[in-house]
Amino acid sequence: MKLRFHQRIFLIGIFLTLGVAGILIVKNSAASASVSDNLSGWAWSENIGWISFNCSNSGSCGSSNYGVNVKNNGDLEGYAWSENIGWISFEKNDVKNCPSTPCNPKFNKGPVTVEGWAKALAADNNGWDGWIHLRGSNYGVTASGCSWDGYAWGSDVLGWIHFKGANYGVTGSGDACAVVCNDTVDNDGDGFIDYPADVGCSSTTDMDERNQCTDGLDNDADGKIDFPADSGCTSAQDNDELDVTQCSDGIDNDADGKIDYPNDIGCATVSDNDETDPPEPFFKEVPPE
Repeated sequence: MKLRFHQRIFLIGIFLTLGVAGILIVKNSAASASVSDNLSGWAWSENIGWISFNCSNSGSCGSSNYGVNVKNNGDLEGYAWSENIGWISFEKNDVKNCPSTPCNPKFNKGPVTVEGWAKALAADNNGWDGWIHLRGSNYGVTASGCSWDGYAWGSDVLGWIHFKGANYGVTGSGDACAVVCNDTVDNDGDGFIDYPADVGCSSTTDMDERNQCTDGLDNDADGKIDFPADSGCTSAQDNDELDVTQCSDGIDNDADGKIDYPNDIGCATVSDNDETDPPEPFFKEVPPE
């Protein structure tokens, strides 16, 4: 049954005045979350406004210690808070009777998806069941690195829940971060994705997909940065910004049996582009007999 906008607002008012106090009791008797939980920041609901994922957002941990946490195995747990509808639970016991499987909220790191359900505990199942779907057929919550993004759907009452906007968002740390080199996303925009395709990834657990020619750093200290500005970068996929010169190319360019700096005396530095040895002095000092 779809509810009109004024009906949704009316329901929210009822839940706020009659339900939140009772939910506070439920929350206090449930598994407690804490400021150490690894999700923080805010999501935004089109219908009920801000949703806080950690008490540290508002400095309220002394009086109401809550948060949402991603465990090492990817399972979500804990509670988020809305001033308009109260607690939103990510606890397994609260979502076990969800509308469709999988029920348990889970953060999958490769490829990165967030699946399952959360539930607004103020729901009375009389016109509003409180379910929040974290992933559907054409929408879902995701993450790039430690920045969460995407949408969840909270039915007619909550509407779309945005996990990231121009000046807000939900942010992770530790186990709540996607492994950049195993997330199926081209994070550095070089046309290559994840380990081993992207040379900026040293392994599937690497958290930075950038390589020397896309990292915004002057790695060879020549005053030029990245491809195509630095001539040492043959492409954005190149992982060595060092300019290739006669004194760094691995070739015996002057055929004197010595190669590159510092072995060849013709090379003053690795950036020297002439391996030719300096000429012998015309007059040689002859030691006295």
